[in-house]
Amino acid sequence: MRVIVIFCMVLTFSIGVSHAVEKAERISDREIIESLAELKAGQRAMEKRFDDMNKRFDDLNNSVNNRFNDVMSLLQILTGAMLVVGSGILGWLIVIWRKLVKVEERQSKFETQDDEIKFLKEAYNRLNEMVLKLMDALRPPKGVL
Repeated sequence: MRVIVIFCMVLTFSIGVSHAVEKAERISDREIIESLAELKAGQRAMEKRFDDMNKRFDDLNNSVNNRFNDVMSLLQILTGAMLVVGSGILGWLIVIWRKLVKVEERQSKFETQDDEIKFLKEAYNRLNEMVLKLMDALRPPKGVL
């Protein structure tokens, strides 16, 4: 029974397949050659388009590379200028700092000298007072001379 079912199925499918295939018209050699020539012409046109596109991409790539190189050169120049300006400012700050240190040293010396002068003035005044007291003590009494 199985064999009959399988045979019927194969027969049914083979009939359907035979009707599904259309018979093609016969193409002459001339039509084949013309079609090939058209295909080759189309292929050449596509190759030319690809070559044009590749050239445009190469031009665009070169343009982008040139702009990138220009930007990098500008960045190098700006970096160099910033380093020069920064070094100048740093040098100027070092000079100012050294001068401030010298001013502070001088101010400290002046304050020390000022303290010494005050001490000497006070000592002079005390000595002067002592000399005056000593002179008063060494004077003869008022009625003696």
